[in-house]
Amino acid sequence: MSHIKANQGQEILRNPITEYPLLTNEQIQVFPQILTGQKISGERFGLDTFIHGIYRVSAVSDLVEAPAHRRVIKATGHVAKKNDFIQFYTGANIGQEIQVLSVPDANTIVLASNLEVLPSVGDEFYVLRSVTPRYSQDGDLNVSSGPVRFTLDAVDTLVREDTADATNNHPMPSGMMIKKDDGKYYPVTLDTSNPYAHTPIPVVITDLAGSTTVNITAGDLNVSIKHNGADPSSVRIGDGTETANVNASNELQVADDTARTHLATLAGAVSGTEMQVDVVSSALPTGAATAANQTTEIGHLATLAGAVAGSEMQVDVVSSALPTGAATEATLAALAAEDFATQTTLAAVLTELQLKADLTETQPVSVASLPLPTGAATEATLAALAAEDFATQTTLAALLTELQLKADLTETQPVSAASLPLPTGAATEATLAALAAEDFSTETTLAAMSAKLPATLGQKTMANSMAVVISSDQSAIATTETHQYIREYVIHDASSSNITTGAFVTAIASTGATTKAIKWSDDIGDLIGIATGAAASEVIIAVAALGGDTLPVNIPAGTRISLKALGGSNITSGKATIQLIG
Repeated sequence: MSHIKANQGQEILRNPITEYPLLTNEQIQVFPQILTGQKISGERFGLDTFIHGIYRVSAVSDLVEAPAHRRVIKATGHVAKKNDFIQFYTGANIGQEIQVLSVPDANTIVLASNLEVLPSVGDEFYVLRSVTPRYSQDGDLNVSSGPVRFTLDAVDTLVREDTADATNNHPMPSGMMIKKDDGKYYPVTLDTSNPYAHTPIPVVITDLAGSTTVNITAGDLNVSIKHNGADPSSVRIGDGTETANVNASNELQVADDTARTHLATLAGAVSGTEMQVDVVSSALPTGAATAANQTTEIGHLATLAGAVAGSEMQVDVVSSALPTGAATEATLAALAAEDFATQTTLAAVLTELQLKADLTETQPVSVASLPLPTGAATEATLAALAAEDFATQTTLAALLTELQLKADLTETQPVSAASLPLPTGAATEATLAALAAEDFSTETTLAAMSAKLPATLGQKTMANSMAVVISSDQSAIATTETHQYIREYVIHDASSSNITTGAFVTAIASTGATTKAIKWSDDIGDLIGIATGAAASEVIIAVAALGGDTLPVNIPAGTRISLKALGGSNITSGKATIQLIG
C-alpha cells in the first residue's frame, strides 16, 4: 500500500521570548511536523490517525505564579512533561487546553503557542497527559471493569465495603454539587454547629406566574398579603392541628377554657342586673375610730354645747398679755404731758428732724479756724512763688520740658576741657609717627606679611618652605641618589586559584612596604584588572597589559592587592608574576 507525506502546516514560532533570554531555540521554537496518509480507493487518501486518551496527571491543580506570561508559565514543582497539555480551571482562560512544548526546569513550562489572554497570578490549571488505548489481537478494544476509584480529599481512594469493620468502608460519594460564583463546584452540606458554614441548594421563590421573585432580607421572607380589592388574600392561623375561626362579623374567635370556667362562676352570682355580695368580715380602715373613742368624743361635744346660747358662745377672759409694742397706762400719761403747740402731729415733727439731719435745709455754722487740705500751698509758699521771674518761661510745664532736653542731651551742650585722656589702646603721636615711616607698598597688612614667613626655624617640607632660587654662580651641591628596589613578589597560579569575572581573588594579602610601581608578566593572554582594598570594597587601579608591563602606582604599606578577569570569562590556567617596586 502506498503512503504519502504531508506538511502539518503548523506555524513556526521563531521570535525569541525577551522576558526569558536564557531559553534555547529548541525550548521555544515549534518546527513543522510530517503527517502520513494511506490510499483508500482510487485517488482518495486517508490520514493516519492514532487514538489517544487524556487523563489528569494529578488530582491537585497547579497555580500560575509571577511573572505572568502568555506563553511561559511559572509554577513551582509542577508535574508537566513535554507534549503534555494544560487545561485552565479558573481565570480568563478557563476551559482552554494547550500543548506543552518544553519543560526547561521543574518550575517552568513553555507552551506550543500563546494563550489568547494573559493569565493572572493564582489562576488554576491541571496537567493532562495522553495514553494509547489497548486492543486485542482481533482488534477489540480492551475495556477494564476494575475496581471503582474516586478522589477523597486529594487522595486516590478505592471504593470498598467491609462487612466486619464498618470504619474501613469507603462508599462511592453521592451527593448534590452546586457551582458558585467563583466557578468552582461545592457539595451541598448542612453544618449544625456553624450555620455560616452551610452550603445550601439555591432556591428561587416566585409568584404563580413566575415573573416576580420573592426576596429575603436579613433572614426574613418578604411576603406581601393583599387585604383590599375584589380578590383579597386569605390566611389561616393555627397550631398545626386546629385553626382559628372568624364569625360573620369578621371577628376572630378566641376561646380560653380557664376563662370560660371563671366567667360561669361569676354568672351564677348575678340576679337580673345586680350581683349578690356577702361580706363575712371586714377590717376597719387604717385610722378609723373604735366604739370607745367615739364615746369620749361625744362627751366633749356635749360640754361645748353647754357654752353656746343661741348663735353665740360665752368666753370668760381671766387674764391677757399686752400685744408686743402696745403702750402702757404710764406711757400714755407721760405723752399727755408733752407740749405739741408748735407741731400739730408727731409725723410733722419727724419730717422736720429729717430735713435738719440730711442738710436739705441750710444750717448755721460758726468756725474759728479750719486746717488746710493736704498739699495746699501756704501763704508764704505763694509769696515766694510770686517773687520768681517767669519772663522767659510762660508756664512751669514749658520750664520742665526745657530741663528735660538739657538732661538727656537732645540739645547740644557746650563743653570746655583743657585736656582729655586717650581711650584705652589708642596710639600716641610717637607711635603713629613710627608707623608712618613703614613701607606698605607690597603688603597691605602686617598679618599678610607674617603669613609669608615660616612659623619656626629649621628644615621644612617644600609646601611649608619659602621660595628660594639658586643663584647663577652657585657652586656644586652634594646630593644623594635614591634607588627603588623590588620589595616583594608573588607568582599567582590561575589553575589552582581561578581568576573569575565575579568576586576578586586575593594575590597579596598585605603589602610589606610602600609600592611605587608594579612589574607584571604573565602567560595567560587575557585582560586582568589589578585592584586594592578590603574584600567587597575593591577598587581597580590598573589593567595589566597582555604579556607584561611596569605600572606606576602609589600603594601604601599594609594594602590588600587582588585580581579580577575582565575578558568576559573565568581564567583557569596560566601564571602571572607580580613584583612590587618601592
